[in-house]
Amino acid sequence: MNDKDVLKKIFSAQRIREQAQKIWKRVEAGKGEWRVDLSQMEPLSEFVQEVILEKYPDLKIPPHSRLNHFQVGGRDRVQELLNSIEEPLEKARTLMDLIIVSVFLDAGAGAQWKYNEDLSGHFYSRSEGLAVASYHLFHRGLLSSDPQLPFQADGAGLLHLTEDVFKEAFQVSVGNNLLGVKERVALLHRLGKVVEHDHTHFSGHLKRPGSLLDYWITKCPNKKIQASFLLETLLFAFSPIWPQRTSWKGHPLGDVWSYSPLGADEDWESLVPFHKLSQWLAYSLFQPLEMAGFTILNPEALTGLPEYRNGGLFIDGKVLLLKDERRFEEEHPMDSDLVIEWRALTLVLLDQMAEKLRERLKRPSLTMAEVLEGGTWWAGRRLAFEKRSDGASPLKVISDGTVF
Repeated sequence: MNDKDVLKKIFSAQRIREQAQKIWKRVEAGKGEWRVDLSQMEPLSEFVQEVILEKYPDLKIPPHSRLNHFQVGGRDRVQELLNSIEEPLEKARTLMDLIIVSVFLDAGAGAQWKYNEDLSGHFYSRSEGLAVASYHLFHRGLLSSDPQLPFQADGAGLLHLTEDVFKEAFQVSVGNNLLGVKERVALLHRLGKVVEHDHTHFSGHLKRPGSLLDYWITKCPNKKIQASFLLETLLFAFSPIWPQRTSWKGHPLGDVWSYSPLGADEDWESLVPFHKLSQWLAYSLFQPLEMAGFTILNPEALTGLPEYRNGGLFIDGKVLLLKDERRFEEEHPMDSDLVIEWRALTLVLLDQMAEKLRERLKRPSLTMAEVLEGGTWWAGRRLAFEKRSDGASPLKVISDGTVF
């Protein structure tokens, strides 16, 4: 297989499940740091079902999307933003600008940080806080290089964002620490550089992340887009923005990790892709694409999201057990075999949980996007707060602010 084909394979949704299954089989054979107690899946799926029915008794579950976080507190911020834009495709581009930036800023905020919206006393934290803060960063025109067009993120605007402006916008202070500020700003700078210099995916006078809409219109003139192609586009377009971690022939891979039991570091077969933020972004772009007249085909090609809420659900639900419980007291790097295994097992268990919920709710059409939004993410959060006062992850992971 040539280098281009290898890269295309690593950037495929199918490969995510393939590699996760290999790790699952190793753990089933008694290898690795974890063991799985599938007898706990039935009570845990019952708990997730209760969470779904409590939040969505009519089972009208929105897809898992960053857009849902912009509604927190009962305020429709997205509609407030779009009210001033008339042209439908421009509405979609604007929303894509906002979503792409907000998702890339969605890595864990830490237990201390809170955002006080409009200094009104309405405090939001964690993922919702990051969403609301990023919304206002965008709405204030701080990511646009053109004062006449404030509601956009463009290459020059992203490149000129300073750390001081970011800290002010996110209300970062000594007593209100946000994890990974420097890394988040650097990520937005790299995003600005990509949209400025990538003429394949981003076009127009002012290069914007939302210009991807025009790329997809060109590639899919019938406005039918495979979810797998949507993800592949995001991975190829945005791979240069990720920190220099794992790479293949000089091409940065993002949320992809070398797992030693599957091969040597330089062997591509050892690489385990998760693409958590990119898949979260793909799910989040379903709605603006549909607003622009697209139909998303085969959304189930995408996987569950292996992050600390979904992964924590299976630890706190006693499905995933560390063989050595003392390791819960340690901090683990993202590239450790223990964390890679945890995330891979989470992916496989999310597929199993989705099947159980389809049976329980008598909804064979229940999508993974609905399973994540309706149940597993919120159930994971609820269990975390029941077991730990700060709602932290049951596993301590050293994050650089660009994965979790």
